[in-house]
Amino acid sequence: MRPEGLSEEMSLSAFFVKAFLPLRVAGRQLDPKTQTSYCESVKWWVQLTEDPPLNEVTDFVVSKFVADLSGQPGRRGDGFSSYT
Repeated sequence: MRPEGLSEEMSLSAFFVKAFLPLRVAGRQLDPKTQTSYCESVKWWVQLTEDPPLNEVTDFVVSKFVADLSGQPGRRGDGFSSYT
């Protein structure tokens, strides 16, 4: 059974806000840097993929995101690691 309000047509960023943050992050003893890292990752996803609906996320979309992300300047001026 799917929680109310979630669908395959929602974007990853909407899923992150509606389901992931409240169910997997809120109320947990996470290091603040971890939550910040999650949020930054979703911002990069939105910027580089235009945030397609979940049912349109393919291996190609993910591969292109990783490739595009690795070309972005990191905090030290290097490209991001593929593990970001």
